[in-house]
Amino acid sequence: MGAADAVPGVSGGTVALIVGVYERLLVAIRAVAGAVVFGLVGRWARGRERLAEVDWRMLIPLVIGIGAAYPVAMITVAGTVSAGHPWRVPVMALLFGLVLASIRVPWRRLRRRTPAHLLVLAVAAAVGFALTGLPPAELTAPPLPLVFAGAAVGICAMILPGVSGAFLLQAMGLYQAVGTALRELDLALLATFAAGAALGLGSFAKVLTWLLARAHDWTMAALTGLLIGALRALWPWIDSERALQAPPLDAAVLAPAALALLGAGAVWALTQLGERSDARRTTSSR
Repeated sequence: MGAADAVPGVSGGTVALIVGVYERLLVAIRAVAGAVVFGLVGRWARGRERLAEVDWRMLIPLVIGIGAAYPVAMITVAGTVSAGHPWRVPVMALLFGLVLASIRVPWRRLRRRTPAHLLVLAVAAAVGFALTGLPPAELTAPPLPLVFAGAAVGICAMILPGVSGAFLLQAMGLYQAVGTALRELDLALLATFAAGAALGLGSFAKVLTWLLARAHDWTMAALTGLLIGALRALWPWIDSERALQAPPLDAAVLAPAALALLGAGAVWALTQLGERSDARRTTSSR
C-alpha cells in the first residue's frame, strides 16, 4: 500500500481491496480517529472503548509496511513513471495489468447488478477518467495551509480504490514539494502534511464505513467504476500533458504486454491469499 500510494496512478486502497483488508482497515481507522477525538476532549473511557474495536494484529504490520515503503518509493520508484522516462512504459504496463485485474474484486462483491447500479458504475468511471486527466502542476514553495489542505484531500484518495493520492498531489502542485521535503527532512512541511493527512484520513474513513454499511452495493458499484476510469492514468503511452497515445504496432509492444499479464497474475495470487486469510479468520471466529 505504501509503495502504491507513492506512485501516481495507483491507490493504496486498491491494494487493500485486492488482499481483502479494505473494510477492516476502514473500521480500524475510524476507531482510532474516534479515540483521538475522545482523548482530546478528556473522555478517556470512550476513547479506550474505541481502541478496543481496532484489529491491531492487522493494523500494526500494515502501518509499519506503509511507513517503511512510502518514503522509499517517493524517493526512488515514483520518478520512473513521469512522461519520457525510459522505464515508464514497462513500469506502467505492469501497473496497468495489476489495476485492470483488480476490477473484478469490487465487481464480485456486488450482490445485485441492476441497471441503476450500472449507471452509478458508469458515472464513477467518468469521474475517475476525468480526475486522472488533470494536468500536472508544480509549486516550488507551497504555503503550509495549502499543504495541510492538500494532504487532507490526497489521503482520502489514497484509501479510495482507483483514485491515486499521488496523482491528486501532482494536480495540486504538491507532489514534488513533498518528495523534496522527504529528501531534505523539511520537518515543518512534513509535520503539516502529516496533520492534514490524519484529519482527512479519520474523517473520510467514517464516511466510507457508513456508506459500506448502509449502501454496500451502490458503494461497490462506484468503486468498480473508479477503478475502470483510473486506468487512464496507467496507460503506458502518454505525452507530457497526459494525452493518450496508441501503442507501437511492432515487437516493442510485446514486453509491456507480458508485464501487464504479470501484474494481472500478481493480483490473482494476492486475491487468492486474501480469500484464504478471510476463510481462516472466519473459521477461527466460530
